[in-house]
Amino acid sequence: MVTHSRRGRYVLGVVWIAGAAWSAGCAGPGPSPPAASRPEPATDPIPTLTAPVAAATNDRANGEVEELRRLLARQAEAYDRLVADRAREASALAAEAPPPAGPETTPSAGLSGMTELAPAPAPPPPKALTVRERIEEHAFELGRALRERLASGESAGADALALASLEMVRAGTLGRTDTGPIAAHLSPTFVRNLSALSGMLTGLHARPEAIGDPEALLSAVEKALEPVRASREFRVSRAVVCTRVDGYGQYEPARSSSLLAGTRHTLALYVEAEGFGHRATEGPDGRRHTVDLSMSVDLWHDADRPTLQRRWSEAGAPDTSRNVRRDFYLTSVIELPHTLSVGAYNLKVTVRDRVSGALAEAIIPITIVADPALAGVGR
Repeated sequence: MVTHSRRGRYVLGVVWIAGAAWSAGCAGPGPSPPAASRPEPATDPIPTLTAPVAAATNDRANGEVEELRRLLARQAEAYDRLVADRAREASALAAEAPPPAGPETTPSAGLSGMTELAPAPAPPPPKALTVRERIEEHAFELGRALRERLASGESAGADALALASLEMVRAGTLGRTDTGPIAAHLSPTFVRNLSALSGMLTGLHARPEAIGDPEALLSAVEKALEPVRASREFRVSRAVVCTRVDGYGQYEPARSSSLLAGTRHTLALYVEAEGFGHRATEGPDGRRHTVDLSMSVDLWHDADRPTLQRRWSEAGAPDTSRNVRRDFYLTSVIELPHTLSVGAYNLKVTVRDRVSGALAEAIIPITIVADPALAGVGR
């Protein structure tokens, strides 16, 4: 080993130096310089050693050299033990340390003398999602699938309704309704009502406690349906000939629409309207809401060439209430002339909304017969 060579050279050097020093001490003085250049000693010169004294000096020098050799030998042994201890410690540390990073190779099963890279380590498992994150993720995927099918027009109405319901789970799922597939495949009325329904569901989702309170639930539903009511088409929902009218929805319809010819007939008409407007006014004791509808009636002979037989002028009166009316009815009493010939006739009822200016019509068919057995209406 290199360490042993260095130690050997070191020992030999020390021995050589010690031997040289011992030889120099035993040899005595060297040759004297010439007499002309050597100064005269001030005192007597050192006397020459006798033989017994020189022998004693040699023995002492030999003992010192031997002692020096033993000391160097002990130091060399200690150094060897130190080197061996360090080697054992290094081997123990190398055994405990992990193998160096790098691609491992395994022998190839098919090609002799060649190696192949070991498979890459598996990626760490994905982080587990929370319940809220899972709901968001599934709602997003479901919304995207519904929008894709809606774009095809296969079931646009049902898909749009499902998207509106998903607004309760993930806001923004419905998206814009004035452009895109919803506007392309659905009517403006459908889209308007869909937006109102989505708003109602979102509001209830934000306040789920309203579901358990009938008054709060009714208030939320009515508030959400206000745009729907405001957008309703003004129309006559019911028009009948009656024998008696007591109030909204309280009437007695005639048993038959056939009238006996040559007789004067008095008829009571009951008419219900929907989608009418309201005129709001501020009074000293609060806000008032006014409904202003009027009704006119025309009698037409239903023949090849319809002819107007009689017209009853428009009549009506404003109705004011502290609350917004959701329903309204009108009545009119008319008297048919006894000169009507046998045949089919139509009573055309026209209702005008004097708040919005809208008109709505309804037809009530009647028949004038000559056989009393067939007559059953009027008085």
